[in-house]
Amino acid sequence: MDQTPGCGNPASPSTESAARRAVPRRAVRTILMANPRPVRLIPANAGEPWNIPIRQRRNPFPVHTRDASLREHCDGPGADPRVVRDTLLSLARLNAGPLRTHALAAAILRPVLRRGGALRVLDLGCGAGDLGRALVREGARLGGLVESLGIDLSPEAVALARSLGTPGDGASFEIGDALGTGPDPVEFDLVVSSFLLHHLPDDAAVGEALRRSARARAGFLHLDLVRSRAAWLLFGALGRPLVRRRETFEDGLASIRRSWTVPEMAAIAAAAAPGACVEVRFPWRLRVSRLSSGT
Repeated sequence: MDQTPGCGNPASPSTESAARRAVPRRAVRTILMANPRPVRLIPANAGEPWNIPIRQRRNPFPVHTRDASLREHCDGPGADPRVVRDTLLSLARLNAGPLRTHALAAAILRPVLRRGGALRVLDLGCGAGDLGRALVREGARLGGLVESLGIDLSPEAVALARSLGTPGDGASFEIGDALGTGPDPVEFDLVVSSFLLHHLPDDAAVGEALRRSARARAGFLHLDLVRSRAAWLLFGALGRPLVRRRETFEDGLASIRRSWTVPEMAAIAAAAAPGACVEVRFPWRLRVSRLSSGT
């Protein structure tokens, strides 16, 4: 009879102890780190192959500090329009699903939109326009009227957002800058954004965006990402099938590294918009808000 452990027969205590002594934990860790297969779950740095052992990497977990110097494929006027379009369409799907952007933003309408009332929303960095349209739909569901104006620096993004809409759907779009050349937030009830803040050049620019947003009558809600090892590793392991392009996947990893921890953002918000609430909402979404109702 076959008495080999692992073939349906439990190993004896003495056999298990001998196995533990034969393969110490440190050796197991070394084997796992040297094996190129499991480290494919850990994103590589730029210019490094995926199968390089973790111990040979320049910075295997590059999320300890914010790296605002990283540039994404969709940033700047030289971005490939096809990459921009596919990335924004992928984000729109993720916003409606796993990233919960629409749900997190829609939740703030309940305390600020009275039944039968109206609300004007300014959507900064609107991308494909999906967030503004989600708020318009939620307003109608709550028995109110929401009108959304989305602005974005990218002409490709504004053209895409317009092409996805229908006349009279309550959402309009124009080219504009969140830091000054766009509409004055004082003319709106609510300012919202998703994934805008980490694209701004530095913390001073983020503070200015929060100060401007605070001028809206009912307040603001900015949703971004939390910089954490867990978020970075999970997206590195599972994110590629969720998006159309490799560039979008790489931008997602860069976005996490460009983002903040809660204490870092809380310090910025306290100086720029006293009373703002900074918290984490599933899944690793950074929620920065200040509403007139105190929500």
